[in-house]
Order: sequence, then structure tokens, then C-alpha cells
Amino acid sequence: MSLQDSNAERRNLTLISLSFIIYIIGEGSLTENELRLQVISVTFRDIEALTMIVWAAFAWCLYRYAVVNRGAFVDEYSRDINSLKDHRFLISYLNHLTGKSIRSRNSLNFLGGDSSLVVESLHRKGLFFYARICEKKINISIENKVSGERRVENGLYELVRLGGIRGFFVSVRLLFSAAIFRPSFFGYISPYLLSFFAIFLAIDKYICKETSIIASV
Repeated sequence: MSLQDSNAERRNLTLISLSFIIYIIGEGSLTENELRLQVISVTFRDIEALTMIVWAAFAWCLYRYAVVNRGAFVDEYSRDINSLKDHRFLISYLNHLTGKSIRSRNSLNFLGGDSSLVVESLHRKGLFFYARICEKKINISIENKVSGERRVENGLYELVRLGGIRGFFVSVRLLFSAAIFRPSFFGYISPYLLSFFAIFLAIDKYICKETSIIASV
């Protein structure tokens, strides 16, 4: 089985989890205690020891993925949230909160060289989200796309906290929008889901096996 993924830890955990899932659901077994490794076949006499080694390898892949990717996920998810800084629901909330006319880059109704209030960045600090609002000159290309922007000297610069009940719901929507419509969240959590599903199947199979043994006695 091959999987194209530049993240080695994610690839390893995904492959071993899928192998476990396929083996358990397909009720796989070793034919005459034989396991084929690439071009050679190896016969194992102690299947229990082999099982423990495989589970140890699974645990190692899970551990390595958790350690290596935790920090990377936080950075990628923060970038995904920041990419929502021009969404209409956020701009509408900020205009209502500040009483200012903040504009979205997605509106594409700037005049060349116009200065406008825009959300420069969006980030979380503690339990709250903060929007950094500043005045910028927006340059529009021939294709009606933002080709460049720069801060206006001595222009407005303000850090706004998304507070209150409405701010809470806007923050929750930001989190869910980043999770659903951006790649980092599911890219990070999917190997965990596969690995936990593999563990659940293994436990369920073991319980069913022990139950059948007790019932047959």
C-alpha cells in the first residue's frame, strides 16, 4: 500500500491504521503463521510476540505523529483562521462593533490607490479573537484583484477584541469555518480518527472473542 504524503509521520500513522482496519474488518489471518515481507516469506512461531511488536510499532507511529505535528497544526490552523479576515460575517460584526466603515478585500470596489480601513490580521490570544484594523492603500490589478497594499502613514491603527455574545458566536463561526473549509484541521485530525477507529475495532474483536470463549465453556 502506498500513500503520497510529504508528512512522513502522518503517512506512517495513516498506513498502519488503515492496515489494522482492513485486517480486522476483513477478518484477516496469517496463513500457516506466514508473513510475506516484500519478496520473501517469513514464518513466525510466536504469533503473540509478533502481535505485541506490531502494536508497539502502531503506538510509536501514534506518538511520533502527536509530538512532531502538534506545533505545526497550531501554526497552520492560525493561518487558516487569519485567511477568513475578509469574510462578510466578520466585517459586518466589526462595522457594528466599532461604528467604522471597514471594507473587505473581496468586495473589489476599491479605486486604484484608495485608502480604506481593512482587517490586517486576525489572531487568537487566550480565549478571545483579536482583529487588527488599519488604514491601507489598496492597489487593484487589471483583473480587478488586489495586487498590493500598504499602510497609510499616520493612519488609523486599532486592535479590536471580539467580545460579548455576538463576538462569541462570530468567534465560534470562525473556528468552524476554518475547520470545515480549510485543509489544516481535517488534515491533522484524520490520522487520529483512523487510529482510534483501529483501536476500537481491535478492542471490540478481543471482547467478542473472549465472550465466545466463555460462552463455549
